[in-house]
Amino acid sequence: MRASLGDKMIYLMSDIHGHKEKFIKMLKIINFQHNDTLYVLGDVIDRGPDPLAVLQMVADMRNAVFLVGNHEYMMYKSLTEKTYFYSWFENGGEQTYYEFKKLGYIEQLYLLNYIKKSYAVIPNLYCDEKKYYLVHAAPLEKYIDNPIKFYKLKNGEIYNILWDRKYTGKSKHKNNLKEHELFRLYKNTTLICGHSRTEKCYFGEKNQDGYYHIAKANKGKLIDIDCGCANNKLLGCLRLDDMKEFYV
Repeated sequence: MRASLGDKMIYLMSDIHGHKEKFIKMLKIINFQHNDTLYVLGDVIDRGPDPLAVLQMVADMRNAVFLVGNHEYMMYKSLTEKTYFYSWFENGGEQTYYEFKKLGYIEQLYLLNYIKKSYAVIPNLYCDEKKYYLVHAAPLEKYIDNPIKFYKLKNGEIYNILWDRKYTGKSKHKNNLKEHELFRLYKNTTLICGHSRTEKCYFGEKNQDGYYHIAKANKGKLIDIDCGCANNKLLGCLRLDDMKEFYV
């Protein structure tokens, strides 16, 4: 429970995947205010019943900070360079594409420019003197001090940041080694990502309600907040100020 409506809070969500009604319900549950900040760690489009609407909502929110996910990358490349169409459609992009084509030209440009100028990595978010590294999939050692916009990424960096599951894969033995690497590189930082559903990552555990909640490893220094909303499971939200979790 927030102390008062005047308190500024920081919230994180990821992988909403077109579930507009869940997103709206979550904003009500957390009592999201105009002076709060919401960080969305990518993949707001595709797969869900309203595959474009969440992107439109987030783009219009002045107090939302968006990080590009692999689905927005496929959308952007498909619509600006005519590449990735097959991969995008195979991963739930077909309905998003047809809804996008119904938009007016100005709205189309607005959304594409919004994706282009959104962040890919925010490695230095501070809350109560604690440092957090925000990214859709996996961190890149090169970007450890300053945020980087999506359009400034080099081709060789895109897979790592938007697709790689090296810290959130299925193999516990393999990823225990990765945890040591993570701790060495980012020892004073907590990494928060989405992309990998917590039911699929090796440190995810089923809750008493039968769902997989936000998962933590490496003594809380690694947090995965993708709770499977794309698969009609939970949309999770993390409040950094007190690490309280919310679910729809």
